[in-house]
Amino acid sequence: MGVRLLNRTTRSVSPTEAGLHLLQRLRPALRELDAAVLVVEDFRDRPVGTVKINSAHSAAVSLIAPVLGEFFDRHPEVKVELSVNSSTVDLAGGGYDLGVRLGERLEKDMVALRLGGRRQVYVVASPKYLRTRGTPQTPFELKHHRCIGTRRPDGIATRWEFERRGKSVSLPVDGTLVVDNLAVQLRAAQDGAGLAYTIDDSVEPLLVKGKLVRVLESWSPRFDGFYLTYPSRRQLTGAVRSFIDFMTRR
Repeated sequence: MGVRLLNRTTRSVSPTEAGLHLLQRLRPALRELDAAVLVVEDFRDRPVGTVKINSAHSAAVSLIAPVLGEFFDRHPEVKVELSVNSSTVDLAGGGYDLGVRLGERLEKDMVALRLGGRRQVYVVASPKYLRTRGTPQTPFELKHHRCIGTRRPDGIATRWEFERRGKSVSLPVDGTLVVDNLAVQLRAAQDGAGLAYTIDDSVEPLLVKGKLVRVLESWSPRFDGFYLTYPSRRQLTGAVRSFIDFMTRR
C-alpha cells in the first residue's frame, strides 16, 4: 500500500494513525464477516436450510413422499426440493445434495445407504384386459399379448427379466405402447392397454383396489432395492444430515 500501518519494536506492535483509520473503516465489514461466518456455521451444525434431492419416480412415491410430513414436523426449519427423474443424473453437477437410486444404478465414488429391503418385479394388467386377451402362464407367451414397453434414459428399450427355479429369462418386448413415465404406464394398464412391467411398491395400491391384477407371479425376480446416495467427499449441512438420519433409521 506504500503506507506504514504498524509501529513495531522488539517489545510491542501498535497501529499508526493510518492503521487506526483503516481499522475504523474496516470494522463494520469485519462485523458483517463474523455474522456471515456464524450463519454458515449454523447451516453446518443445525438442521436449517434446503435439501435438494433427485429421485427415481417409484422411490419418490413409495419411500419419500409418504414420510415428508413427519420429517417436517421434526425439522420445521428444513425445506426439501424433490426432483423426480428416471434418468441417472450427475448429483454434484446438477446441484443436488442427495440421490435415490436402484442398487444397479449406483455411481462410483458415492456413499450409498440402503432404504428398505429388496424389491420385486410385478407384471400386471387390468381385469378387463385379462378377460378379453387371456392370462399368460409363462414369459414366452408375452409375444401373443399387448405389452406396455418402457425405455431407459439412453433410449434403449427395457428388457423384461424373469427368474424361476434358478433359470433367468430376459426378453425384448415389442410393445404396442412405449412410455417413459411410470404414472402413464400404470394408467394405460388400468384402461386395458396391455401388460405392464413394474416394481412392487408402485402398484400395490392398485392391486388392493382391484384395478390391476398380477400375473406371472412365480416368474417375478427380486433385486436390490433403493439407496440414498451422496458424493463421498461432500461436506454435509445440518439439514442434509438430518434427512439422511431420518430416512436411514426408519
